[in-house]
Amino acid sequence: MDSFLAKPRLLFFRTTQPSLPGYILQHAEEQVRCLSLFFDVEVINGDCDYDRICDIYQPDLALFESGVYSIKHEIRNTGTHPEVPKVGFLNADAYCESRAIFLADMARWGVETLFTLSVAMAEYTPEIADRLFVWPNFVNDLQFHDYGQPKVIPVLFTGSLAKHYPWRNRISRVVSAAYPTMTCPHLGWFNRGLTSRMVQGEAYARLLNSAHFVPACGTIAHEVVRKHFEIPAVGTCLIAERAESLLAAGFVDMENCVLAEESNVLDKLDYLFSKPEELVRITNAGYHLVHSQHTAKQRDQLLQWLNLHRRLAAGEKIVQAGPFAALEVVANSRKAANGYVISGGVDRELLRRGEAEQETGNYKAAQQLYRRCLNYHFMMREPILKLTECALAMGRPTDALEWIRKPISQSLEVRLASEPDPVEWAYFIRALLCKGEVLKAAHYAFEFPGLQHEELTRIRSALCQVGKGASPDLVVSGRRRASVHVRTNQDAHDWLIGLCKTLDACGQYSLSELLRSRSREFQSSISQISRAVPIRDVDGQDLTEVSVVRSSRSDCIRSRLGSWRHWIRSRLGPWRHWLVQRFFGPDNFGRFARQLAEQEPVKHAYIIGLSARRGFHRAVIKGFEANPSGSLVYHLPVSRQRSFIPEAFVFPGRARWSRGADVVSRGEFDASDCDIIFILGEVGASAVDVGRLSGVRTIVVDGISGQIGQQVNEWISELDGLTLVAYDPADRDGYAVYRRVSYA
Repeated sequence: MDSFLAKPRLLFFRTTQPSLPGYILQHAEEQVRCLSLFFDVEVINGDCDYDRICDIYQPDLALFESGVYSIKHEIRNTGTHPEVPKVGFLNADAYCESRAIFLADMARWGVETLFTLSVAMAEYTPEIADRLFVWPNFVNDLQFHDYGQPKVIPVLFTGSLAKHYPWRNRISRVVSAAYPTMTCPHLGWFNRGLTSRMVQGEAYARLLNSAHFVPACGTIAHEVVRKHFEIPAVGTCLIAERAESLLAAGFVDMENCVLAEESNVLDKLDYLFSKPEELVRITNAGYHLVHSQHTAKQRDQLLQWLNLHRRLAAGEKIVQAGPFAALEVVANSRKAANGYVISGGVDRELLRRGEAEQETGNYKAAQQLYRRCLNYHFMMREPILKLTECALAMGRPTDALEWIRKPISQSLEVRLASEPDPVEWAYFIRALLCKGEVLKAAHYAFEFPGLQHEELTRIRSALCQVGKGASPDLVVSGRRRASVHVRTNQDAHDWLIGLCKTLDACGQYSLSELLRSRSREFQSSISQISRAVPIRDVDGQDLTEVSVVRSSRSDCIRSRLGSWRHWIRSRLGPWRHWLVQRFFGPDNFGRFARQLAEQEPVKHAYIIGLSARRGFHRAVIKGFEANPSGSLVYHLPVSRQRSFIPEAFVFPGRARWSRGADVVSRGEFDASDCDIIFILGEVGASAVDVGRLSGVRTIVVDGISGQIGQQVNEWISELDGLTLVAYDPADRDGYAVYRRVSYA
């Protein structure tokens, strides 16, 4: 073949976790096959020497993958062969904690241009939006096509019902109560053994083809996932949540799909089942959309970039107007930028509301909103950092350290990243400083010499000022590291005032006064700090040898007054709970809990704690009253909480009630023969030993947006044999319902 007709050669550096499920490996193979339509692809797996590999293969482009399925591996000498352009591939959901690992890997390998399959990634990680292009999900048209299967399933539910799929959870409850449905369990993303029973490959495509309707959820980020394309591609009608990302992909409600919420999904299904010709028209239009615009043949974005990069002139740059748009060259200016959709994700909305409360000083309300957000994904980094900020503002540096250690430990110990996120590391140092541990803060501030970010530079500069006339002896070098966290454009003086206020809140008044007195020196030292060399005072003494500034007696008194203020506020909680329960009726979750109490075959049940929900207890009581099982229900209000449930209230042939306020404290709580347990509120959550719930068939956790409730919910979600059947962190204080399922 003539050289000008030959495909360019692509080196694809990819090292994934062992024992991934078959369908995940199939997705990875399809990505390679897609690239092979446009490149001569060579996949490089494991540790390697980039210089040697390039000498062997003489590539035109090098692609480096990092993300949710990747594991740590070494690629040495990536600074060689500057003539070979390098691009990165972020293979992860928009909210995934692996974004921080990806940014660390790309910085280590010297990769500037980035691609992702996530339509929402630019919104979630705006620091890289100007150099991030979308290589969207697509469908394998050789496998996903119309097999002509008879339509024997009215509505088919496939895919996970995990907490980050809230729309699918809501829709499944509504639709399954009104229409015959088939549900296929989803058994995870990382364990090949557990997922062996899942329908995969051609059998999965034929199953989709057998249904009239299949709902697909775009996660909390309102993404475009593979399932959005796979369903129409086999000649089945897609039901999905209305989202800007789907509109950008060409989906139009009642034209080529059904976009619905729980409030109108039944009306639309009723209409289309009564108008089969309309259903056929919509289904055919969706089939045409996917096969004409969303197969591997339309995913040549990397080849587009390479061709444009080769002829890029000075003063020009490559941009992508939208996630499904072609790449183009434009004049380099402030207005020249990649276009991306605002997904309107559930978690982003909770973050925005939390930030608004935080700005007004309403830290408790902000914390609740951030914990709601965190309940969708326990290791989501943005709400964890915000909870760290709130803890520091409330004068609780120990709590702040506990929060910020989570993502740092995930990066360095679990994912074995080369360095932490720079903003998270800066807040770890800030929390140590607010706790008065200046020596530790100084030590950790320069543990990663090459880690550069303005937030980290400022906290390092502040540490220069806490010694005896400290002045930095530093050299300017290094490049700024991107972070998953967005920081406001705050000048250095305002940043220092904010740090001093935080130090005051934490009782570190002497440190705060010292920093205020050295404001000018702080600002002048910022420009000098970039990489780690020992920070020394004017006498040449290492800062780590300088004694810690100790708080005065007045500092301690002010700190204790703050603690008394928090204690008084906390004592009002039980009264607020009682008033809400006493005078208001049940909410949506109260009605759902009543159904559980009424319909579950229950011989023994526990209610631990009290709920702040309107009439929740009354709804559960009525449910157990109507249960024909003759249930024995133990109510453990715990401690001195008040309860209107009677000491002994017997319903002949139905529920029998028993009170036991001190049972938990005496350690006599036994869940081994318990059919259902309600864990209510912060007090209820604090009284439960999660390890003793291993035999409970159904677990209801109410109040998961509270500090303890959120942690208990996280622990319960990790118990073996439990599956999540109902979940809504955004409903008041949030709730979760787990049911035991045996895979044996």
